[in-house]
Amino acid sequence: MKLGALTATRAGPSVVLATQGARLILGAGEGTAWALSGDPHDVIGLVLPGSHPGACGGLISLLHHLAGRTRPLTIVWPLGDEALAGLIDATTRAQGGRLPWTAASEGLPFRLTVGPFQVRLAGGRSPLAHPSVRVQADGVTVAWTADPADPAAFAADARTADLAIGPVDDPAIAASLATARAALGTPRARPGPPAD
Repeated sequence: MKLGALTATRAGPSVVLATQGARLILGAGEGTAWALSGDPHDVIGLVLPGSHPGACGGLISLLHHLAGRTRPLTIVWPLGDEALAGLIDATTRAQGGRLPWTAASEGLPFRLTVGPFQVRLAGGRSPLAHPSVRVQADGVTVAWTADPADPAAFAADARTADLAIGPVDDPAIAASLATARAALGTPRARPGPPAD
């Protein structure tokens, strides 16, 4: 889906935003690495809203897929999600500590600039509640959620976004997508531990 200079495409259960020669991946659900097309060097950021399988079930495969890069990769996740922090750390150690990324883990809500993308994680009632993610780039606002722990926060973001993205099999999220200016539905990951 193209909105101005920004393109949003699905990569498995995750979404890739692209603009100005840079890509930002929202989520690392199972199958993301397999579905990711294009040059991995263009990927400058990865947003992980939490350790739910829909958000990170394919994280290890994705990080291995991106491991040959020379350009730094910024990984964003909410402070307090120790399971996710441990998974990222274990993957780094498995690669001999040579994966070129920096982590930006902050308490909620927070904002961070990753290349041309302004990323905001908000919502969620605890550090482990999966937040609604809002990204702005080239005058386009995208609202995204992989696991609607707080459907009201996502609904508020979706109402004012140019593009809302979320799992279509959740009734609350489907209602938010139906009222958005533009919507991109994603599948919800199967429950259970990460597959990788």
